[in-house]
Amino acid sequence: MVLISMLKASLAARPGQGNFAQTDQFIREFTGFFIPGTVVIDILGIFYSKTTATAALVVVIGSAVRSAACLVFLAESRCSVRVSLVFQICTRIAVAIAQRASATGAGALDLIAMQLGTSAGFNFSTLVVTLILCAFYITWWKRSVLDRCLILV
Repeated sequence: MVLISMLKASLAARPGQGNFAQTDQFIREFTGFFIPGTVVIDILGIFYSKTTATAALVVVIGSAVRSAACLVFLAESRCSVRVSLVFQICTRIAVAIAQRASATGAGALDLIAMQLGTSAGFNFSTLVVTLILCAFYITWWKRSVLDRCLILV
């Protein structure tokens, strides 16, 4: 089953192989359908306490629909312009829905009453993991820079 899936994936990706610009543009266009809605949900969910699940659902579904509409009606514009436009529309719609509904209903979280602190053990382990990742990055980045310098010489 895995081999069949890999074969299908390689056949589907074949037109994009060898043409990085075309593949990169396809990835931008595809992610542009979902990224604006996802970012709106994340930002409003963190910073706007009145955000509701209904607003999030409308935004995530509407993001793909609005992106498709922008792709059809604004075909000549750049991908970043369409993503920005969809982001702004989704934000306005989510805020409008959230203002009409009450976030203090059943299932809403009271962020003021919650304790969002972490334990000392968690903080220490986070520091250790971060230092290990930094060591890996520094080690491999230096090798990468040295390899590039040797290629240029």
